[in-house]
Amino acid sequence: MIRRFFLSIALLLAAGNASAIATLADYRALGNDAQGQAIRDAYVFGVTTGITTSDTRRAFDGQPRLVCWNHLVPFTPASAVSLVEAELANPQLGEPWPEGTHMPMIILHALMTHFPCDKG
Repeated sequence: MIRRFFLSIALLLAAGNASAIATLADYRALGNDAQGQAIRDAYVFGVTTGITTSDTRRAFDGQPRLVCWNHLVPFTPASAVSLVEAELANPQLGEPWPEGTHMPMIILHALMTHFPCDKG
């Protein structure tokens, strides 16, 4: 699972312009007003949708899935942000994420941790 995680990160960063990816510092700088929350919700939901859509494509191509979303959990902007906020509050790697970490990396890790495909 860890090997797939790092491979996914490499593919994620290679697929787009890394300088355009918001960092954790950028995410936190949005503030808690209505506009900041709307931007945060849209960004996290968009990245989450992209990751899960890409993962579905991987499954159709015969590749192992990275995320096995529990379909009893609604897939909404609020649930995606809640997942990310839970990861930031209690990092599953055991240490706080550095401020310069790219948000898609944190989002992917949160998805893989909370909705793992490895059952053993």
